[in-house]
Amino acid sequence: MSSASSQIVLLHGNDSFKVETEARDFVEKHWTELQAQGAVEQIRGNDGTIDEVLDLLKRAQLSLQSMNMFAAENATWIREVEFLGGDLFKNPDVKEAVEQLGETLSAGLGPEQRVLISVSGKLDSRSRFLKALKGVADIREFNRATKEKDLKRETVAELQKACASLGLRAQPAALQELISRVGPDMRALLKEVDKLDLYVGDRRELTVGDVQLMVAATQELQAYLIGDALGNRDVAGLMEMLGRMEQQGVSAVAVMATLQNSLREMAYLRGLMDSKAARLEMGSGGFGKFVYADPAAEAQFTEVAGGRKRAPFRQFLLAKYARNFRGGVLDRMLRLSSEAYAQLFRSPLDPYEQLRVLLLRMLVLS
Repeated sequence: MSSASSQIVLLHGNDSFKVETEARDFVEKHWTELQAQGAVEQIRGNDGTIDEVLDLLKRAQLSLQSMNMFAAENATWIREVEFLGGDLFKNPDVKEAVEQLGETLSAGLGPEQRVLISVSGKLDSRSRFLKALKGVADIREFNRATKEKDLKRETVAELQKACASLGLRAQPAALQELISRVGPDMRALLKEVDKLDLYVGDRRELTVGDVQLMVAATQELQAYLIGDALGNRDVAGLMEMLGRMEQQGVSAVAVMATLQNSLREMAYLRGLMDSKAARLEMGSGGFGKFVYADPAAEAQFTEVAGGRKRAPFRQFLLAKYARNFRGGVLDRMLRLSSEAYAQLFRSPLDPYEQLRVLLLRMLVLS
């Protein structure tokens, strides 16, 4: 820790979980003795107001110029920094205070000072703060893949490593199921792995069934899965999913609303295919793409989806499901769901029983 470049360490990147993990590992490896001596000051940089950010920047400047009475060195960890981008950084006072901090660091610190800065996000290469630290800091960048396919592969590899460290054999399909239910957030995924590790016990093998039983998908995703099962006319799957969601306390109202949205979007896409304004192109392995012949139709679909941009693969799936129903059936199913949604708030019947009745009526229509 004697060189100038190791005296100041800056960690950043779009993988905020990895940044924070590496920062904690760095502190444990290099600053253990300083922590024991009470010579490490932690300043959290995720405060949300301009005044709070200005206050923490003042505290950082003060810490960098302070001596510790009980240790030969003084360490400052500015962590979870969020003010180096976005609306906060546009404030002229914040911008000036950040530049002053950069100048203090680039001018060189006293030999007794140690600084670690962990940023929640990737710094722009044009950032004056980043440029000020080049040459005087050890700068490390941690990024995750941005393409969905690469991100999933990367996440599976990280989960396999985490499971192996616990002595847990994980079926690849189980990890895929876990990601589909939780998403790519590694903090959330590792929490679920710890929970699954306790559940599996001496068996030491993680299966798809374990994940389905123990890990609740997000409410929105579960509601989507209901629409997908309906599109595939999977009666057994529909009833099994409804039972699981009821046990997990998923809102029946949320399921009904999302199902209605899926039906509306499927009906619109089916209409586009019938009128030749769009087509479904099937590829290998059940994959493919939905191709618009009319750009205006694509813009209209975004309006049908409530202003939300649907991923191309999601559009492909909805169109693929829509093809499973005869012309006009989706419109009748949509009317049934609208009536059932209104009835949901008036009927004394259990909401999930109402959902079961609705789905069976829809399947009869198809």
